[in-house]
Amino acid sequence: MKRALVGVTGFLTLVLTTPGEAQIPARGLSALVCLAGINGNGTYEIGESGRLIIVVSGDDGSSATVDVTHGEDSSQHVLTYTDRDRSGTLTCGDIIGTVS
Repeated sequence: MKRALVGVTGFLTLVLTTPGEAQIPARGLSALVCLAGINGNGTYEIGESGRLIIVVSGDDGSSATVDVTHGEDSSQHVLTYTDRDRSGTLTCGDIIGTVS
């Protein structure tokens, strides 16, 4: 739990640097995908009472839109990825190529 909190704290630093326009590196999004247990389209919450909410939409097996909300701050990211486990969805272990 302590490790997860440290990961979320580090990630939130990236997100909150410039709310709404934060650029999250692919490595940070990869960690977030794993931490949140993302498995394709859906809404995922991290922390007590959904302190961090991630919404994945438009996942087509090679790209997806990821909305990240923390409190009143939010950002949207379109990413491409390599589906390493051939699940057809964004999951932990997939390689994120680009983030915009």
